[in-house]
Amino acid sequence: MRVHAWSRVDDGIFHDFHHAWIEEIKRALNGGLLPDWLYALAQQQVAEFGPDVLSLQIPDARDGNK
Repeated sequence: MRVHAWSRVDDGIFHDFHHAWIEEIKRALNGGLLPDWLYALAQQQVAEFGPDVLSLQIPDARDGNK
């Protein structure tokens, strides 16, 4: 089932919504949903397809070597 008909709004409206949604997901992940040794960033790669939020491992954090 289609929730929204995004073709009925300007590209800027969809773009703004998309970025706000990604920021909320990132904030939730970094707010305690991920283990301490992981963190999320907004998409770092420009390509046709790929994840909008990445979860990355802090270097050496699992070993306690900061």
